[in-house]
Amino acid sequence: MKDSPRGYNLHFNSVCLSYGLKRCISVECVYIKIESNDNRNKETLADSLDVLTSQTTCIALEHRIHKDCYYAHASLLSART
Repeated sequence: MKDSPRGYNLHFNSVCLSYGLKRCISVECVYIKIESNDNRNKETLADSLDVLTSQTTCIALEHRIHKDCYYAHASLLSART
């Protein structure tokens, strides 16, 4: 696939989508996944970065899903070059 940028892009897109990431509309090479980091509340979140900018409180270590993330929502960003 090294010689096929379109084929690589399609493959990368399908892998990202299979992991639950969503493609950014404004920057198509960026994929994002936002999920709850609170094991007491695992609601599905909106597909928007606004949820990340509004959080200011830290949650206790025993309630975290991802122990190294202090906030109630964790995000994963991936970009292809």
